[in-house]
Order: sequence, then structure tokens, then C-alpha cells
Amino acid sequence: MDLLKHLPEEARVVGTLPHEVRNDHSANLLEVTRLKESAVGEVNQRIVFVATTHLGKRFGRQAFTGLGELIDNAVSHGASSLGAFITAQAYSGKTTGRRRLEVSVCDTGMGVLEHLRRNPQHSDVADSVQALRRALSPRVSGTGEGRGNGLPDVLSGAKETAITSLILRSGNGAVTASHYREHISTAYQRNIDWVTGTWAWLRVSFPA
Repeated sequence: MDLLKHLPEEARVVGTLPHEVRNDHSANLLEVTRLKESAVGEVNQRIVFVATTHLGKRFGRQAFTGLGELIDNAVSHGASSLGAFITAQAYSGKTTGRRRLEVSVCDTGMGVLEHLRRNPQHSDVADSVQALRRALSPRVSGTGEGRGNGLPDVLSGAKETAITSLILRSGNGAVTASHYREHISTAYQRNIDWVTGTWAWLRVSFPA
């Protein structure tokens, strides 16, 4: 929802668009929203509302844990003429088998590789796959501000009660990671196509 209105003027839609019927689903989803630093507080409140409505207060707030890092990265390192965008949706578990929160945060900024290379400690990073591998390691950052625990925390924030899955794409690299209690699965891939900026998809699933 609201995807088309955010497309740049020169975008071309192939095919015929169906007639749009709009209903109020604000308790289920956050429509595609431009992510600006001035709007982060409002976006966070809306996602917490969606999450707690369907997951309950305890699981809803756990699902939100770690998401702040993805938002902060998009706002801080994703600056570009197109900007950054976020969308979220919660599921009750009736059709999915598990209650869950899914969030996508996409920006068209510098990307993980260039960001890490700005820190002299990581100037040796060779490509996008290696950059993603290093970005998921503790205490790694493209800044010298003592940051860098964020992306690992995205996966581990709710690990004791939820299955957390994270897909990241940046440049021609991609990583799919899953974390539940002590079980960790991570797979890296080099793609033919190139993604400008960083695209993240997070799913936090709880028992139905």
C-alpha cells in the first residue's frame, strides 16, 4: 500500500493498475512510509502499536527490539535523492501458524561496503559479501564512535522466545540469517544484479 505514490516521477508502470479500494488496516500494517529523521518517533510508535495489537504487549515489544538499529542505519547512512522507506505488517497466526511481525527497511544510500570502508579499520573489505559478513560481527562499524553491536542485536533481541530471520541485500551481496535460542543459521550469496544502498527484511515469529 502507498508504494506507487512514492515512485519517482520518471518511473514507468508496466501493465494496468487495478482500481484501488482503501480500507483502514492501521492496526495490521504500516504502509510504505518515507523514513526521515524527523519522523522516526512517529514511525516507531505506529510499529509498536501494530506489533502489540497482534502479538500482545510482551511479544510485541520483544519483536520491536533490534528494529531500531535498522531504522537508525537507514536514516544515518542511507541518505540519497530517493531516500529511505519502511513498511511493516503483523500477523495473528490464523493463516501463518505463528504470530509474527515483518518489517522492511530499504534505503538507496552508500551501502554497507562503502560505509565500512570509511572506517580505516575496515578499509580492507574487498566486496559486498565480505562487508555483510563483517557487519554481522560484534563491535563492527563504519564510524569510529564505538558503535557496531546493532546488526547482531537485531537477530538476538528476541532469541529466547522467537524465531528471528533477517535478510540483507547491499551491492551484489546478500545474507540470510536466522536466530532462535542457541541455534544460528547464516548463508551468504553473491548476486548478479546490484542493489543500491541497503535493503533489509526482518521477520520475528512467536508461537501461535
